[in-house]
This record gives sequence, structure tokens and C-alpha cells, in this order.
Amino acid sequence: MTALPSTSLRSLISCAPVFVDLSASIASARALVALHQTQYLCVTREGSFVGMVSSERLDSADSGAEVGDFALFGVPVVSITASVKEAMKTLSLYRQHALPVRDGEKVIGLITVSDCIFGLSHD
Repeated sequence: MTALPSTSLRSLISCAPVFVDLSASIASARALVALHQTQYLCVTREGSFVGMVSSERLDSADSGAEVGDFALFGVPVVSITASVKEAMKTLSLYRQHALPVRDGEKVIGLITVSDCIFGLSHD
């Protein structure tokens, strides 16, 4: 019997990344979340990815604060070449609901636990 090809991580990315600078105000970050109807923003410094912030963390923040005050830094990044199983292990190990996916140095999307469950169930 011939094995079916594994589901690619690229095909499971459920949302495009939305970027916000770490010096941006919480109010402007909340506006981005609303505009893009997303739960996570990728935080940048001088155009480079440095972390993430969730809409939940933004909701609990003072509007006058900066994104960098509430961002999570050192967030693991999943390579586009990783398997769905590897992505799920990383999400689980770091107790994250979503992680950025990189193609080279560029963040191309976010992968969620739900995306991985879907991929594993169709593998």
C-alpha cells in the first residue's frame, strides 16, 4: 500500500500574520485586532519579529501603555518545513495556543492547536 503524502504545514495556516511594532500603543493594537478579526498580533522591532501579543492580554492592558509592555518575547517559531506533529509538539511543550510559522526569516502565518488537530486527523 502506498502512503499518502502528509498534510503540509503551509496548507494548515489559518491566519495571515498581523504585525505591530512593540512601541505602538495598546489602543492602536486593539484597533488592529478588531480590523483584522484576529486573536494574535506578531510584535516587531525595526521590522523584525520579536514576539507575540494576544487580544486577551491587550484587553487587560491600560490603553496608554505600549505593546512591548504586554508582549511575550522568546516565543518559539515553527519552520514551514516542520511536520504537523512537530508543530503540535512545540505548541504543547510551550503551552501556546498559536505560534508563528517562518519561511526562512519571514513570518508567513500563524498555526494554532486547532489547525494541527485538523491536520493530524486528515493525515
